[in-house]
Amino acid sequence: MKRRYKRAAYPRSSRRRGLMGSRYWPLLLIGLMIIAAILLFLLTKNTLIPALRKLFIPGDIATVPIGTPETMNTLTEWEREVLLTSKFKHVSYPVILGDDIVFAAGSDNAQNPKLAEIYIANTFTSNARTPEKVEEILAERGDILHLDVSAEYIVYFDGAKTGGGAVMLYDRLDGTVRMLAEADLGWPKPYIAGEYCVWLQRTEPTQEKLLCMDIDSGEVVTLAVFNNSALGLSEPGVQGDLVVYVQEDPEHVGSQRYNRIVLLSLKTGQQTIYDPGMYAFSPVTNGRDIAFTDKMGDVNGSLYLSLDGAMHKRIADNVSAYGLGENFLAYCRYGRIYIYDWKTGQTSQLTQNREYAMLASVSEHGVAWFDITMERRERDILKFAILD
Repeated sequence: MKRRYKRAAYPRSSRRRGLMGSRYWPLLLIGLMIIAAILLFLLTKNTLIPALRKLFIPGDIATVPIGTPETMNTLTEWEREVLLTSKFKHVSYPVILGDDIVFAAGSDNAQNPKLAEIYIANTFTSNARTPEKVEEILAERGDILHLDVSAEYIVYFDGAKTGGGAVMLYDRLDGTVRMLAEADLGWPKPYIAGEYCVWLQRTEPTQEKLLCMDIDSGEVVTLAVFNNSALGLSEPGVQGDLVVYVQEDPEHVGSQRYNRIVLLSLKTGQQTIYDPGMYAFSPVTNGRDIAFTDKMGDVNGSLYLSLDGAMHKRIADNVSAYGLGENFLAYCRYGRIYIYDWKTGQTSQLTQNREYAMLASVSEHGVAWFDITMERRERDILKFAILD
């Protein structure tokens, strides 16, 4: 007679004990821990982080839709070109002021291109008449590496490509040239701010100063000092007598995530602080609004716009250069130049699809750029558009 055995009362427990005692149990446990970590990460990324961001960062940053090339409006009919001959093989970044396009060009004794002189082209006759030379201006330290223009003055930096030179001023009314300041290090970019000249100058190997000179009196005032700080590489924005620049946030000293933008009227001395709640770099202004990027010297940076002190909007990502006009924001993205009109909320493409462009300058009513589609060019191809 066969002996019958009672079935175990807790067979699952015995199986569990057998599984835990198995040699595969540590591997299974590690797998479960990895899955739990992934789930926790996804929960934190999608739920917790956005909640904390809303809690500690004032407001959400709205994003302006760019559209697609098929649906985007184009402004290519506004494109025009400056006539550059063998005498003007290579030119500097230009400045558009009214009907004038001002740039540096020229050649040395061996007829090699050299940015030693300043020329003025007219927007109405740019492709039919050669630019006119400003006779009184000639670089003596090296090349004219940067310039800015107003109705009264042309300010420029005459310097060596290895660094150092002089900030020079040309008076357009009486035709005189004088030196404003010496620079032993770097390549300052002077800007005209009404009755003043403003430039960022490296004064020591790890120090930059934002300087302001009264053009009539020659008095120099230091607006900001940057000691061993990346903010010292952020060029100021100038329009009229308004200067915008970045400074550290007192509550986040040394932070690479937060800083502030200063808007300073040189005429009244009034200072306004714009706190973006994030990292801002290279602000520009049209005298009322400001635009800035969130990365230093990075074409992957995002572009933001604040209108009349309001909360900024993200306009576009992967922006390499930008500038503010009176009623528009121009920027370069993947070799194409776009115009954002905030009155209509519309973004239009300025350059042609077959063209690869490099944004050169933006003025109150115009945009200038270089056509660099061809890798090898006998001369620069300088184009512009007047948008009013």
